[in-house]
Amino acid sequence: PIAATWANVFPGLLHPLSDMPPGLREHLRYPLDMFKMQSQTYLRYHITDPNVLFIGEDAWNIPTERFRDQEQPVEPYYVVMSLPRKDGTPEGKPEFVLIMPFTPRQRQNTVAWLAGRSDGDSYGGLRGYRFPTEALVFGPAQIEARIDQNPGISAQLTLWNQSGSQVIRGNLLMIPVGSSFLFVEPIYLQAENSRLPELVRVVVANGNTIAMEKTLSEAIEVLLGKRQSSLAGATQQPGATATPLPRAIPTGDLQRLLEEAQRSQQVTQAELDRLKQLLDAIQRQIGTPTPAPAR
Repeated sequence: PIAATWANVFPGLLHPLSDMPPGLREHLRYPLDMFKMQSQTYLRYHITDPNVLFIGEDAWNIPTERFRDQEQPVEPYYVVMSLPRKDGTPEGKPEFVLIMPFTPRQRQNTVAWLAGRSDGDSYGGLRGYRFPTEALVFGPAQIEARIDQNPGISAQLTLWNQSGSQVIRGNLLMIPVGSSFLFVEPIYLQAENSRLPELVRVVVANGNTIAMEKTLSEAIEVLLGKRQSSLAGATQQPGATATPLPRAIPTGDLQRLLEEAQRSQQVTQAELDRLKQLLDAIQRQIGTPTPAPAR
């Protein structure tokens, strides 16, 4: 309606999408601000039962994360992945999507997520997914709490966060992989006399298992038990098998993830954008079912 009004006010100003050159149309992205508003609306209006809607049950929240030592709502982020069909099988060709996870009201576990599509004829479409009620999928706030509760990680961050330096915890990426999520959080160190943060560690979490290493590939190796953790007091030995909680990513999926991650041996400040691309490519390699779309 807004576009139609402006088109009537200024004839010839706006043109149909079909007039856009194909080379330019391929780079269209789902509008971030519109997706934020739709996500906020979806928190309540995903409910299709009038009685449930009226009494206010089954309402959702936007999860929170820690950024620069402060709690803030998770921002939508773009990934490349194959969306699943209703039967849970991959839809096929990977596509560029904007995603947002959701948590139940008054709880912190992940209950659903929404995807905004950007490619081809699917541009502008929305796809909602909901996990089974019996499934336990951790939310961003729960992973942040486990990071804080890890003695080795907490001690290292406390040590860095003094003597003229400041630890900056970056955005927690919640990447759909297989039937669950892989959580990745960059850790930066910034000197008081310099405003240029340096990426010093990468935290990776799978279920209840957390690792913090210099590179993404090293952190995944620790999750797989193929590398001794560099954290002080860590007890896991090389070759040991971590015991994940329910709905954690299977070890086989992490092995494929490791093979991809090892192609980038050093994760630097300039490669943060590549981090998403690397993790997004995992979906194409795994090919395991993801939760079926909500009806």
